[in-house]
Amino acid sequence: KKIHFGFIIKLIISDKRLQKVELIPISISDAKTGSFFPALISGEPAQNAITAIQDLSKDLGTIIEIEDDKGFIIIPRDSTD
Repeated sequence: KKIHFGFIIKLIISDKRLQKVELIPISISDAKTGSFFPALISGEPAQNAITAIQDLSKDLGTIIEIEDDKGFIIIPRDSTD
């Protein structure tokens, strides 16, 4: 199965530490045209992309929350101290 999505990663840093990681879903190919230009996705395709990465991350103990078509990894305070 080919994966046709990826993520832009946004690191949120505050008080000199990583607070959370924002996952912004993107399409990396257009099935209709065959082009490979990244484009932001939203709605059901975005939810599907984030859910897929959630499932893959569970075994690693990473919790990804979904809000407004974006995923968020919250970094526990004690993990970076």
